[in-house]
Amino acid sequence: HIGPTPDATPARTLSPRFATLPAELNRRAIFLDRDGVLVKNIRRDDGTVGSPRSLADFHITGSILRILRVAADAGFALIVVTNQPDVSRGGLDGSILRSMHTRLLERIPSLDAIYTCTHDDSDKCACRKPRPGLITTAAKDLGLRIGESWIIGDRTTDILAGANAHVNAICVPSQTGGMRAARICGATVPHLHAESLSDALALAIGQGPPPLI
Repeated sequence: HIGPTPDATPARTLSPRFATLPAELNRRAIFLDRDGVLVKNIRRDDGTVGSPRSLADFHITGSILRILRVAADAGFALIVVTNQPDVSRGGLDGSILRSMHTRLLERIPSLDAIYTCTHDDSDKCACRKPRPGLITTAAKDLGLRIGESWIIGDRTTDILAGANAHVNAICVPSQTGGMRAARICGATVPHLHAESLSDALALAIGQGPPPLI
């Protein structure tokens, strides 16, 4: 069939600060990919590299709390947007994913929400990056100023999702197993490059070199 499956919508996890969906925030946003950016990818037993599938392998990238707090203090909403197809593929239990995101919000209190696509390509959803649904749904839910917003990611799909949602994009090197891996973003649409998440956030909030998009 053509078009999204009717029930293929993103999952939303709000910061503990919000008992319910908050009223319109009217803020610029920085959308953050999860794996390889906030959370370290892992090397699996079969030699492949990918997102963690257990809480024991779920490790948040170090030294990011301060710069995320600076971005929040500068008036940006911080929204994680992540593809997690292992749920549909049977490699990740949904309850473990929810525990991961509870932990992420507890340990990074400046985050406002996590929007997750648990679908596979065959689900024909509108939210699986590079489609823009995670970004546009969050923008609608939270009343964000999407035209003044950014996405930071390590893959082509992140950059294309930003282009499709009409937000500025910054590519950073992927965090793999605690070590910096080669940049794997090959998007040809206009975007910036930064050497670290801290540098990318400084660009987004206007504390780095002027954007050359």
